[in-house]
Amino acid sequence: MPPIGDSAQRRLFLMRHAHPAATPAVGWADTDRPLTPHGRSQARELGAVLIAAGVELVLCSPALRTRETAEYLGVGAPIRYVAGLYNCEATRIAFELARLPEYLRSVLVVGHSPAIPDLARDLADHGSNPEAVRLLGRRCPPATLCDLEFSGLWSDLHAARLRTVHLPRQALE
Repeated sequence: MPPIGDSAQRRLFLMRHAHPAATPAVGWADTDRPLTPHGRSQARELGAVLIAAGVELVLCSPALRTRETAEYLGVGAPIRYVAGLYNCEATRIAFELARLPEYLRSVLVVGHSPAIPDLARDLADHGSNPEAVRLLGRRCPPATLCDLEFSGLWSDLHAARLRTVHLPRQALE
């Protein structure tokens, strides 16, 4: 375990859930929307990127579409379902990140728009990839994955370098 106050490089992946089905019949809650077959395919495709990055923990909204996204990614890391990540603001995600153990080096958050793209934009510093910033400024369809990197502690995360934004090959808004 690294010492407290270390300046190790950390990776943060922020992902909007993959493509969900429309809201089912009357009486169903928004949280009950599953992924479509296309959404499951999107998640499996992005899983390869995340496995290569060595994701150690997944923080996930409890909505069905985010849970299924996290499972279909297949990263093999523990998944922690956080009720507060459903329909939240970017500041709530930042709060959860600040509570992470400092030994973690690579974390994924699977959540919803607008919180996921808002946090990525809020964290993106002057060293960020201009093309990634531009892409994120335009849109964030389902299965968008933001890759950020920073040095320091999770509890001190206020800025990060936005490395890439992976947009789905075929976005079905």
